[in-house]
Amino acid sequence: MCFLVQKTPREAAVGRPRTDRKIARISVSLDDQDYQVLREIADKNDVSAAWIVRRAVSEFLDRKSADQNEVWPEKVAGR
Repeated sequence: MCFLVQKTPREAAVGRPRTDRKIARISVSLDDQDYQVLREIADKNDVSAAWIVRRAVSEFLDRKSADQNEVWPEKVAGR
């Protein structure tokens, strides 16, 4: 499996873009296999795992806001 992350020139130069917005921190637990794949992708793209997670969340929220009528699948027990 090969994943390449496209960074904007600014992201490539400085990492996380600076902003005047407040930043919130969260903690996410991943199973070991998901974490290892995430680390491999990050290493191959010379970015942090946190950068990939921020990018993934941003893209997910963009898709969700574009389709307000999407129905969520049933919640997994215990989550």
